[in-house]
Amino acid sequence: ITNTASTTRDIAKIIAIDVSPQALQKATELGATHTVLVPRLTSDTNEHAQAQAVQQQVKNLTPHQFGIDLSVDAAGFAPTCENAVHCTKPKGRMIQVGLPIGGSSSSSGSSSRL
Repeated sequence: ITNTASTTRDIAKIIAIDVSPQALQKATELGATHTVLVPRLTSDTNEHAQAQAVQQQVKNLTPHQFGIDLSVDAAGFAPTCENAVHCTKPKGRMIQVGLPIGGSSSSSGSSSRL
């Protein structure tokens, strides 16, 4: 996704979000201009506070902190889908790749949104 997006001339920023530093490195190699590392969830993690922190980091990278024009969630977890929606500005677009499954992404690994 980042490779395709980076070849589109109208896209100024491509933000990759993941729990894996290796996945973020690969996203950068493929054209991501910014990355957000999400700490893996633990028993001490407040999932709601973590989601809000991620959303704010993404919004801080956008003009006027309104959010992003287009987000893509390819992880398929309910929390990553919700984050993608909340990171998208009003009247923006959100693409869901596959159907979100219940539970948390902490046991699996990656969550990607642009």
